[in-house]
Amino acid sequence: MSKSLYDILLDVSKSSMIDDGDLNAAGLLILTAATHGLQINRAGIWLFSEDKQTICGKMLIDGDDCKLDTDLCLLRQDFPRYFDTLDTERAVVANNACEDESTREFSESYLIPLGITSMLDAPIRHRGVMLGIICCEHQGEMREWNNEEVAFASALADTYGRAISAAQRNDYEQQLKEINEQLEQKINDRTNVLQDALRNLNHTQAKLIESEKLASIGRLVSGLAHEINTPLGIAVTSSSHCLSELKRVQTLYQNEALNEAEFAQFLTELDDGLGLINNNLNRASTLVQNFKLSGSIHSSNEEEQFELR
Repeated sequence: MSKSLYDILLDVSKSSMIDDGDLNAAGLLILTAATHGLQINRAGIWLFSEDKQTICGKMLIDGDDCKLDTDLCLLRQDFPRYFDTLDTERAVVANNACEDESTREFSESYLIPLGITSMLDAPIRHRGVMLGIICCEHQGEMREWNNEEVAFASALADTYGRAISAAQRNDYEQQLKEINEQLEQKINDRTNVLQDALRNLNHTQAKLIESEKLASIGRLVSGLAHEINTPLGIAVTSSSHCLSELKRVQTLYQNEALNEAEFAQFLTELDDGLGLINNNLNRASTLVQNFKLSGSIHSSNEEEQFELR
């Protein structure tokens, strides 16, 4: 390869645009290098469809004009010989494009109207798969492409494959970034949900504890009420009996029917009743005192001696 072609290829290979992931910038650099190195006015990048039944222009330099995503597309059914040649995945070297077996199908519709006499198509490969071509088109007198020029075009096509890898890497990194952002958002959302659930749980737990406290107090009060009601009930019953006996004796006394035996019996029953009342009231008082002693504030009714000073 001549020094001029080698230098152009080296400059392209060393350019940061190849690995930046911007296919348009990389393609423009490569096609500009092709037009300068091969001294042609037209060069384009063509890419296959997934089924390889169509190949369309991705970028085209025509003199000072540069077009992106051109409307030019070639169908296999319209140009079977050309596609058969591309299927071999070798460079298409057509010195006489109008007569060459692989390119003469373009004569009437493409080559003659544009004044193209010679074509050099180098396959673009990415990870071992042919994705398209870099098409170098010579206008004017026919020319014979030499091996150095074929190697130069092929090297530029390989460099575009490198640019495709960089673009895919950028796409993967962007997708990974978006996935990470979505994952972080999901984590934040779930964290918020868990925090809300924890707050609700703590609130519910506090309510349950409070309810249990109230229930415990209720059971305590109910038990205490039952314990106090028993002696109070006995005292009330005994008090009622004493009142009833007192009225009976008063009636006998008013009717002058009260005798010594009736009065003695009344005194006995009154003594027993008052004793029963006193015992049960003391029992109730003791229960209340014990209950007060079980609380946080202790008090006592017992007399104590202490030094006043």
